[in-house]
Amino acid sequence: MFKATLLVLVATHGLCNPVGQATKPIIKHFAWNEFAENTGINEKLYIRTPSKGVDETFECTPGPGPNRLSCPSAISAWDNLAEDSYLHVNESECISATKDLCRTVVCAPLGDLKIHIEEIVGRMWDPLSIRCVLGGTGGILQSDDSTFVLEMGKPKSV
Repeated sequence: MFKATLLVLVATHGLCNPVGQATKPIIKHFAWNEFAENTGINEKLYIRTPSKGVDETFECTPGPGPNRLSCPSAISAWDNLAEDSYLHVNESECISATKDLCRTVVCAPLGDLKIHIEEIVGRMWDPLSIRCVLGGTGGILQSDDSTFVLEMGKPKSV
């Protein structure tokens, strides 16, 4: 009986999670002025109005945050969006990469953005993942001079 039960469990797992068919991250483009609508986060509560002269800051947003086990896959999705190691985001545009229960967002509120991917991914790891996600919340970061805004959180539809 034990062997039959084990066989059914293994077969069911194999049918539900076929080997080599991992889900791909969901990539979405939206306008900066639709940030709250797409993320469920009112950015005005956490960052200054984008302008020159703003220092880099970050805030943890109230929980529950993204699934910390899903975030490495969501962060690594940005490598595939880079061209020659640079990420390009048009002025007033945001791009999100969502994997399972973790959403990552990069926005260029003031002008076209061309930035080395490591500058984006590095900040997603620290401070956002280390200081916010591991603590059970999401986070939002505004760069110096508001060149870009990053957000990590739980997907809105979940």
